[in-house]
Amino acid sequence: MENNSIITINNKKIFDFYNRNSNMDIETNNLLFIDLFESIFQQGSTINKSLSSQILNEITSLKTSMNSIHNNVSSLSSDLILKFLNIKKEYIEDMKTILATNTTNTYDKINTLIEKNNSNLIDKTSLLLTDIIPKNQETYNILIQDKLSQFYSMINMDTKQILSQSNSTTLNEFISNFDIKYSSMIHNIQSSSDERISKNISALKDISITNQLSQEKTFNELSEFLNKYRNSSFKGQLTENQLAFLLNKMFPVAEITDTSSIKASGDFIMKRENKDNILFENKDYEKNVSADEIKKFIRDCDTQNCHGIFLSQHCGIVTKSNYHIDIHKGLILVYVHNVEYTNTRIQIAIDIIDSLSNKLKELNINTQDDNTISAELIEDINNEYQKFISQKEMLYITLRDFQKKMNSQIEELTLPSLEKYLSPKFATANKKSHNCDICNNFSATTIKSLSAHKRACKNKSNIQIEIESELLHNVEIDTSSVQPEQSIPTTTKVSKSKKQVSNAV
Repeated sequence: MENNSIITINNKKIFDFYNRNSNMDIETNNLLFIDLFESIFQQGSTINKSLSSQILNEITSLKTSMNSIHNNVSSLSSDLILKFLNIKKEYIEDMKTILATNTTNTYDKINTLIEKNNSNLIDKTSLLLTDIIPKNQETYNILIQDKLSQFYSMINMDTKQILSQSNSTTLNEFISNFDIKYSSMIHNIQSSSDERISKNISALKDISITNQLSQEKTFNELSEFLNKYRNSSFKGQLTENQLAFLLNKMFPVAEITDTSSIKASGDFIMKRENKDNILFENKDYEKNVSADEIKKFIRDCDTQNCHGIFLSQHCGIVTKSNYHIDIHKGLILVYVHNVEYTNTRIQIAIDIIDSLSNKLKELNINTQDDNTISAELIEDINNEYQKFISQKEMLYITLRDFQKKMNSQIEELTLPSLEKYLSPKFATANKKSHNCDICNNFSATTIKSLSAHKRACKNKSNIQIEIESELLHNVEIDTSSVQPEQSIPTTTKVSKSKKQVSNAV
């Protein structure tokens, strides 16, 4: 904050907050919120549309993801069943091959082959499930290993029973029982997997619903917050706070009093040492300020008996030109258009009041009896200040145009004939010359002067071509009228050029 600035806070909640957070700067926070409010106010409708579109996109994306998960699960389940069937088929074929050699091999050798085949079955099944199931699902992996262990024990018992009986009926029963048990094991594992996936999808659905409700709540709260800016009183309070901050920054030793809540007192009254008080009326409308607001402003200045400045932040003021000055009962009233919270524009209005008020005081001191300022003098003063302000604003444009014209005139200070004569004889550091390709007689130092010459040279060349064409045309007409049998030279008169052209026929 600027030195000697005064901020009065009467709200206990605000006071306690900044006491708890002493590292936070009040001025910085206010600037941040002012920028935020202005941005929200100007682009409120855009934010609403953007948020609605973002929420809709998120919901659509979530729905697409859910459909993709469902399709992936279905495809994975189909592939898994097909691989299990292939493993089962290979196992049964291997068992038939082993048992077919029962007559030529010993019991121990056949038993070893069967146990090895059983181990291969369990290993293939376990590897297939391990590749599919995530490693972080430890509980589910333990459940699968338990199911595989139980299945391994059962097929070991069944294979030992086949070796003890060793007939075709027993083999068929084993294959049938194995098919049922293996399918049952796969079904149990698949059911557990489906249950796990269902729980995860259900949890994901709950999270999605929770997020949607949270987004809707946030959107409703934001809409409610933005709707406040459509309220003229809330908008007026925001602009008044912004103007109060600007005035306190411009006049750190002045007393800036917020009078917006006091009847017939304007928005602010500024009190300075050895200076007259000034009442400020602030308006931030989209359309020009109406005449009724001007009447209220005059009434407020009359009631408070102080000079006044009417500030329109983003529009004009009906019946009042920019920096228009009125004298009402000895009070100076200034109207300023399109201030846009610019301190220089406000400072000009304040300077006008300070200068005119001193002049009015001098006139009042020098007057005798009940003499008053004439209307003509007041009108002259007003016109002079209007002219002064216009001239001040035009000075910037005049200076810029003057500089541009000076540069152009300096470039035109050339001696082309002298340069043409001296350039073949002496080496110079001049700019490269540009020759005219129409007449081949003119040389310019700049492209601009060459272009100006070419326009005149081209017109001159066109006129010469027209004259020569007209001469040839007239000659052809006159010679066509000569009789063929005449051989005496004749003289033909050219009307436009006033010259004589002799033709021998």
